[in-house]
Amino acid sequence: MNCREYIVVATLLAICASAVGLVTEQAAPVVAAEDLWSKPDGGIRGRLVVERGAPLNGTSQVQVYLELQNVSDVANSIHITPAHSMSFEVVDAKGNVVKPDAGMSLDVSTPDDPFGLVLPHQSTMRFLVSVTGIGVPKDKKWQVSLPHESSFRSWVIERTDGNSYFLRGIFKATAERQVGRTWSVALSLPRVAVVPLGDDQHLGAAAAWSGHGPGKSQTTQLRMSISAPHPNVDGNFTFRMALENTGDNDIVLNLGTMLANGKVHLPDAIRLILTDATGESRELHFSDRRHPFVGGRVDDYSVPLRAGSSYSIKVSLDDYWSPDTKEPRLNLPPGEYRIRAEFTGSGARYVNLDTQGMKLMNFWRGTLRSDETRFVVRKRGAACSPNVAIQIESDRSTFTVGEGITVTITIKNLTSQDLDAPETYWSARIVLDGKEFERLPQYIGMWNGPGVILRDGGHMRTLLTLSEYGISQEFLTVGEHSIRVKIGDDLSNTLVITTVGR
Repeated sequence: MNCREYIVVATLLAICASAVGLVTEQAAPVVAAEDLWSKPDGGIRGRLVVERGAPLNGTSQVQVYLELQNVSDVANSIHITPAHSMSFEVVDAKGNVVKPDAGMSLDVSTPDDPFGLVLPHQSTMRFLVSVTGIGVPKDKKWQVSLPHESSFRSWVIERTDGNSYFLRGIFKATAERQVGRTWSVALSLPRVAVVPLGDDQHLGAAAAWSGHGPGKSQTTQLRMSISAPHPNVDGNFTFRMALENTGDNDIVLNLGTMLANGKVHLPDAIRLILTDATGESRELHFSDRRHPFVGGRVDDYSVPLRAGSSYSIKVSLDDYWSPDTKEPRLNLPPGEYRIRAEFTGSGARYVNLDTQGMKLMNFWRGTLRSDETRFVVRKRGAACSPNVAIQIESDRSTFTVGEGITVTITIKNLTSQDLDAPETYWSARIVLDGKEFERLPQYIGMWNGPGVILRDGGHMRTLLTLSEYGISQEFLTVGEHSIRVKIGDDLSNTLVITTVGR
């Protein structure tokens, strides 16, 4: 290689120490397949997450993150010391190991990393493991540079190379609970696809990003993604769509309609294209069944999107209907399906007397499509009954009338697939003295627990408060009461409590 073809970026040999941070929900183009977690070791599991990096010197820089998750049965934080603990390999689709680029790699010894990580119970932490300080070749397809034990490695792929490549790794560390017990952790990180900017492949299986679309008569770049739909315990599917402004100019998106002075948002400018296993496609339109008609003020669903920012929407497949087949509510038979999203951007459509200036806003105009993602509809019976074991308990059996009652619930996943934790928890119903109560809508929303209940016996332990189900003093009169919890068709044990007068 000719050294004159390279530029050197700012040196950063310390491995990701300043990049550590707790993960919050986001719609950035950082994605990984939900089933690509390693096997837990010592209460910790990990996975690799790949981001499409921006080009430098004409070569896309692939960014790699490591996610660690505390899935321990013990509700304590775990302290992790990962000094020189990572090694990586790039392999092709057949599993053949790809040699790192000899001209780009460094063999540098660095002191032990001085930092430790604190991983709270049932939390996830993500940090950057890609490194800079390594030469960047000119006009190559992509480059990924990563730590390898006490040195660094870099892989460079030519633009003419049409093969698929994957990244896998090993993370080793020492861990310690707050009580002082120390042990070793070794996580074998499953492979994840390496996809550069502009490539049409999927990153893992979590989201399908479109290519960049300029829109009509605009230079602003916009791209769109749709996540793989996730089955809920009621048999319905939820998924997330995201739009990202990858250009240099700020824009405004008109995603549809707002009602009741902005209290109701209807993203009806986004349609879905659903394709079944036979190849037959149908267009789906948004229709919120909670608001079947408009009886008041209507505004544009306007979203300012700063350059480099993204906006995501969580919707349900039940929010869409098919005008082609006249199906007001989809009833998909079991099978494999493909789905993509399509957004048509327009200017202001609803200009009220107090919003005349909306006509002048810099709305993005054009049509944008996401890539396709796949999902499987299984038999309805399996979807309605998630097959969980439920245990409830309380450290007290006697309560005063009018006193708030909270019980501890443990939900164990008996299936071979991860369950969506918040959806499973919120779907729980309380059976009090034989009468069922559903969770009140105002108590469904913010979620601070784990994202999934792990397959094959994984469990989640949390609390249920009876008042959040509308169970008031009217139902908890003086005397003995039986409590059970129901999720789908699965019932918990019976907990007997006694309420007494003041």
